[in-house]
Amino acid sequence: MEMELQMLNIAADFAENASQAFSFLKQVKYDIIFLDVVLPDVDGYKICKAIKKEKEIKDTPVLMLTGKSSPFDRVRGKFSGCNDYLTKPTQSATFQKAVKKYLPVQIDPNGTDYQTHLTDREELARLADSS
Repeated sequence: MEMELQMLNIAADFAENASQAFSFLKQVKYDIIFLDVVLPDVDGYKICKAIKKEKEIKDTPVLMLTGKSSPFDRVRGKFSGCNDYLTKPTQSATFQKAVKKYLPVQIDPNGTDYQTHLTDREELARLADSS
């Protein structure tokens, strides 16, 4: 994941658990949040629901990025409020397409490469364990 983000020139913060993730969210305005379903203290569905209830961050896109791939898990993700649901291992093109869907993108002057432009801060959060 870190390498994918670096290829898009995106800086990221990584949280090990829900309490650390919410601590980050209180300090920084993120443009996108990646969230794993399997976390050590609270599952990602509950975290997503909590994010979507917070006035200041409810409009921030949340992308589930997880190994849970059953149709039931995808439905739970949608009901929790996530904007998109990606399963691991995620192909590079699929990941980049999802990021570009939710972040402003500018075409490189030569028209071949895309460069992601973050509106607020040049940071991106993935709220999941680092595995």
